[in-house]
Amino acid sequence: MSCPDAPLVLSLLLDSNNSIHHLTDGREKELDQLTKTTFPILLQAYELMNATLSLHVTNSHGYVRNGKFDGLLGDLLNGLVEVGGTATLPVAFRMLAMRYTGFHIPMRAVTVFRQPPLAYTDNVFWLPFPDSLWYASLIMVAVCCVMAVLALRLEEPFESKDEDAGLAGQRRLGAGKGSRKEAMRSSFSDVFMLAFGAIAQQGSPVEARGLVGRLVTFVLFLAVLLLFTCYSASIVVLLQSASSSIRTLRDLWKSRLSVGAENMPYNVYFLEQMANGTDEVRRGLFYDKIARKGKRRLFLSMTEGVRRLQDGLFAFVAMDSPLYGHIQATFEEHEKCDLAEIDGYSSLRHPNLVTRRDSPITHLFKIKLLLQWERGLRARFILRSLYSKPRCDAQGARFTSMSFVGARSSYYLMSGQVKETVGLTT
Repeated sequence: MSCPDAPLVLSLLLDSNNSIHHLTDGREKELDQLTKTTFPILLQAYELMNATLSLHVTNSHGYVRNGKFDGLLGDLLNGLVEVGGTATLPVAFRMLAMRYTGFHIPMRAVTVFRQPPLAYTDNVFWLPFPDSLWYASLIMVAVCCVMAVLALRLEEPFESKDEDAGLAGQRRLGAGKGSRKEAMRSSFSDVFMLAFGAIAQQGSPVEARGLVGRLVTFVLFLAVLLLFTCYSASIVVLLQSASSSIRTLRDLWKSRLSVGAENMPYNVYFLEQMANGTDEVRRGLFYDKIARKGKRRLFLSMTEGVRRLQDGLFAFVAMDSPLYGHIQATFEEHEKCDLAEIDGYSSLRHPNLVTRRDSPITHLFKIKLLLQWERGLRARFILRSLYSKPRCDAQGARFTSMSFVGARSSYYLMSGQVKETVGLTT
C-alpha cells in the first residue's frame, strides 16, 4: 500500500525559529532535540509508505486552554494533521485525540546535581580515623599520662637530690638561670600539658629527668607522630572528595541544595500534578524547594539552570539528553566528575510517536516504524541525536579548595575556647 497522492500533514513542535532549518543536518542538536530525533525516523517512514510530506508547526504538546485543547493535541483533535512529528508523553486525557504507536524515544526526566564537597556535609576532621581508632588513641594517651605520673612520683626522691647538686654546680660555674628546662612535676596538669603538646606537635616547657619518665615521653611522642602522619595523609584526600550522602529524593529534600526545573510547559504541568498528589517527598520538594511561598518559582531556562548547576549546590530537573548536551558544551572536564542524578521525581519518560486517533494510516504507519526498529535504523538515529551522561576523564586533575563551611568545626572549637577564656577571666 502506498499514499503518493494523499499529503499526510505532519505536526512539528518547535521552540526555536532556527530549528526548522536544522532538522536533519545535526546542527544545534541541543535545541528542540526531541523533534530533531523523531523527524528523520518519520521521514524514513514516509518514504517507506511512498507518502507526500506536508509540515505544520506548533509550539505545545497540547493542554487545556480556555476550555479547548491547543498545540499538537488540538491539531490532531481537529483533524488538521494526521501524524505527530514530535514524540508525546502518554497522558490519559490525550487518548481522546491521538493513538500511541508504541514507538518510543529513550528520554526521561532526571534530577541532576553536582555532589557537594565532603566537607559541606560531614565533619572531615573526624573522618580520617574510624571511631574505634579515635577511642584507642585516647586510651593510649591516657595510659601514657598515668604511667608518666607514676614514673615521676617514683623518681621524685632521686630527682630532688640530683637537682640540688646540679644547682650547686651551676652556681660554682656561674651559669645563668634558665639554661635548662624546668623539671616536670608529678602532677596531672604538667603531664596533661606534655600530652597536649605532643598531640599538637608542639614542645613542652617542662621535661622528665629520669630514665623511665623520658622513656614514657618518647613512646608518647613517637605514637602521636605516627598517628599525625596518617591523619594528615587521609584528610588531604577527604578535602578533595565529593560527598555521596544524597542518593534519594528524600535526601535531596532534606539537604541544603536548591532545586530548580526547566521552564517547559510539560515539565511545569507534570511537577504541579505530582505536587498536588499524596507523595510527601514530591510535594515537599516542590513547595519547599521549587515553588517556595513568597519567592520566585525556580522554573528556569536550560541555559540558566546549567549555569547554576555548574556553580554547585543546585539540582536541576530536566529531560536527560538536552541537559547532558548543554553540560558537555559548558562544563570543564573535572566538573563532570561530580555529576550525580536521581531518577523518579518526575514521571516524564519514554515519549511515543502518535497519530490521529481515527486516522486510516495508523496501522500502516506502525508497520513502517517497526520495520525501522527491526533493521536498526531507530538505534542509528537515536545514537546520532541523543546525548548520554558525560564521562569523567579528569578525576585526578581536579583541585577543590577549602571553604569556610568545610572548616566550620575548627571555628566552633576556637569560638568555644575564646568564650571559655573570657568567662574565666571575668
